[in-house]
Amino acid sequence: LSATPATSNPPPGEVCPLTTSLKGLSAPTAGGQKESSDELRGWSPVCSPVGAPSSRGYSTGVAHEGSLFVFGGSAGSSRKNDLQRFELSTRTWHLMEPRGEVPSPRNSHSAVVHQGRLYVFGGWDGSKNCNDLYECHLGTGARGCSWQHLAARGTPPACRRGHTSVVERGVMHTFGGWDGSRNFSDMHTIHLCAPDPPPAAAGGALPAPPPIHEWAEVTPRGAAPCGRRGHSGVVHNGKVYFFGGQDGTSFFNDLNTFDTELQTWGVVSDVAGQPPLARSYHTASCHQGLMLVFGGTGTAWCFYSDLWLFDIGAGAWRLAQFSGPSPSPRCFHTAVLEQGTLFVFGGARLTRDAWDYFNHLYQFRLES
Repeated sequence: LSATPATSNPPPGEVCPLTTSLKGLSAPTAGGQKESSDELRGWSPVCSPVGAPSSRGYSTGVAHEGSLFVFGGSAGSSRKNDLQRFELSTRTWHLMEPRGEVPSPRNSHSAVVHQGRLYVFGGWDGSKNCNDLYECHLGTGARGCSWQHLAARGTPPACRRGHTSVVERGVMHTFGGWDGSRNFSDMHTIHLCAPDPPPAAAGGALPAPPPIHEWAEVTPRGAAPCGRRGHSGVVHNGKVYFFGGQDGTSFFNDLNTFDTELQTWGVVSDVAGQPPLARSYHTASCHQGLMLVFGGTGTAWCFYSDLWLFDIGAGAWRLAQFSGPSPSPRCFHTAVLEQGTLFVFGGARLTRDAWDYFNHLYQFRLES
């Protein structure tokens, strides 16, 4: 896996052809047998009435108790700070009615959900990069939401956008991003809630628990990936898997791991199957040990609509098989996994004349 410089790609606005047929592609499992892709049901648009969010890219999405939540984003110079809820049971969109300290309109931020609360960090507000942290309580009624700005202790990450945040055992890990000139390769953590009590020491005394809502920069073991933005990350069995991204010169298709317990970086280099082409501003989600990578943009503004699966246990990539059309090529979209289904919302694609922004919602069923 390597970086890809800006060479020999279709001109801007053209769609890159897939280099592998969707038909007959499967990857060996840990047992050496080929794995069937019959469980992959294919893409379909989600029918929803008038009331869908406006077209946008650079938004974030999370899932909570049978609903999808989409926050912020932008279309051109118009930035948003609305929180939209898509209720899976009724297939309807709702504009949440905010209370409290609402974040400023922004894009290229990150968002995670933990214990019924949405956490939004950083991003670009149109005039500056941000490093503020907001919490939104999602359990205040069907359309209500209560925001507050968290005045976290410690030294926060530098202002940035295009970073990635994930949550593991109540700790938010934030990696990478850029400030318009520098690409970051640092990792920062913050406890979003009180952790489980640690085991007692030999004398029976309990060590002091780490404080909540206090930023800390990680001093990791191992070499961190190079600075980047527009990458993705998923959590599986205590490790964060970061894929791809770009640094403004090269695009990447490397797969790096961060062990949250040992605080150690690693590189996944011995893999089976063909990896995705280098890309950034794609999405990644994790379902039962499968990392699902969709879309993104590569060199010379090449856009993708392919769906790749990385079997974490087997260490194998494969291109998803499905029937029917996929969403149009795009980047800057958001993807959320809920109830055995991958949902993709919004995004953008550069045509020869201008950016096209989307507000479609698609689903890809992974379970019947």
